[in-house]
Amino acid sequence: MMQNKGKNETEMAEIGERIKYLCRKKGMSYQELADQSQISLAALYKLMSGRGNPTISTLNLICKALDMSLGQLLSYELYQIDFDVSNEELKRKIDRLSPAKKRLLKMYLDLLEI
Repeated sequence: MMQNKGKNETEMAEIGERIKYLCRKKGMSYQELADQSQISLAALYKLMSGRGNPTISTLNLICKALDMSLGQLLSYELYQIDFDVSNEELKRKIDRLSPAKKRLLKMYLDLLEI
């Protein structure tokens, strides 16, 4: 039974991290999310810290404020990359790197091709 409790706490912590990340990504404050979700800021902080046990209804309200479905929130992988970066922008960023960082970047890109 304790094993399930630990798993639930881990899952809630992951959902909390997703919510924090999505707020940052959308430029939304936690207060704005709480207001738009119609939940207290204290309840939102508890949820984001992984200590909350929200209802499906509460998670749906949060999702609505974040403009996503519950399924998207539950399956969302943190730090998804939006690849709407132009080649020119990438080239400018690479050109500004030090020679050592360029070598590291090349090594990383080589590893990705495996």
